[in-house]
Amino acid sequence: MNDSDTFLLVCRCLAFEDNRESLRKPFQEEHIAWENVVKVSSEHLMTPALYWALSKKGLLEALPDDGLVPYLEWIWEANRDRNQRILDQVQTIARQLNQVDIEPLLMKGVASLITGIYEEIGIRMMTDIDLLVPKDKLMTSVAALENIGYQPLPGYTYASYHHQYIPLVCEGTAASVELHPRMVRIGTQILPTEAVWHDAQPLSFRDSLVRLPSPAHRIQHNIIHTYMSDSNYSLATINLMQLYEFAMLRQSLEEQLDWQIIANRFKPETKLFHSYVAMAHYLLAQPLPDEIRLLPSAVRHYHRFQYRLRHPWFAKVLNLKGHFTNALSYLLTSPKVLLKLLQPSWYVEQFQLFKKR
Repeated sequence: MNDSDTFLLVCRCLAFEDNRESLRKPFQEEHIAWENVVKVSSEHLMTPALYWALSKKGLLEALPDDGLVPYLEWIWEANRDRNQRILDQVQTIARQLNQVDIEPLLMKGVASLITGIYEEIGIRMMTDIDLLVPKDKLMTSVAALENIGYQPLPGYTYASYHHQYIPLVCEGTAASVELHPRMVRIGTQILPTEAVWHDAQPLSFRDSLVRLPSPAHRIQHNIIHTYMSDSNYSLATINLMQLYEFAMLRQSLEEQLDWQIIANRFKPETKLFHSYVAMAHYLLAQPLPDEIRLLPSAVRHYHRFQYRLRHPWFAKVLNLKGHFTNALSYLLTSPKVLLKLLQPSWYVEQFQLFKKR
């Protein structure tokens, strides 16, 4: 079983359908390199979700009796405990920001944990805590967190055109904190920060006050972050953790979503929206929204994704193109750094950085 087949197997395990019997047979009869399954799921930060999905489908007993299940259970428990610490950390941060009249808006994973879109807190792996704060109160927010021990991570710099501040770290805490003055780096015409604040929903979290993006804005942000900011669309790849979160958001918030309005918000990049919905349908067996009829380009994009999955040379070409495109997009955000384009050493440096990835 190669890496592409392993990835697709992980997706089948996570799929939003009762496919336990179709999985049980290959589990018992085929030679599956489970160390590669764990490797692929770990690369996508999905090992706890894989354990939970197999448990819910009653398939843990079909796994080999060689220590795999105890290992998966250990990962699950460690992630559950860390997420509990992260929620405690969010409470402390929000309470501190409230003291300077700031109600942070919860973004991405931390919003999902606190609103319970996952059935269990241990399912979602977290990298950091993302919070949106008013642009004119960004440095006030930074100072407030510095007062309780947070410090900017060394080696980073911040400029006003960045959509997030330097990661803040505090000894003894579970995760770094990223404060955002803007919701997105690109795709601002689809998801303006002002609109997010206007439609934000207040929430009392323990003894603090926070805000949540509207259901539609949570969906839009997930797609923009994955397909535009992280370039998954142009690279013909997918961040499985983010796609799974999209599916979980749909499952939890479906009745509050008007899919036609969301699709229209992506104009003229509607193909990105359709392709992302198609990926959740094809990879995770999530039914398409009733109001959405996929564009032919969405099917073509999925075929392009499959081709990349099975042809490493194509993946390398797309990755090289994406690396330089992303580097150029950052350069174009400030006239001062455009001068680097005139320096041959910059291109050599970028190529060396790409080779190290």
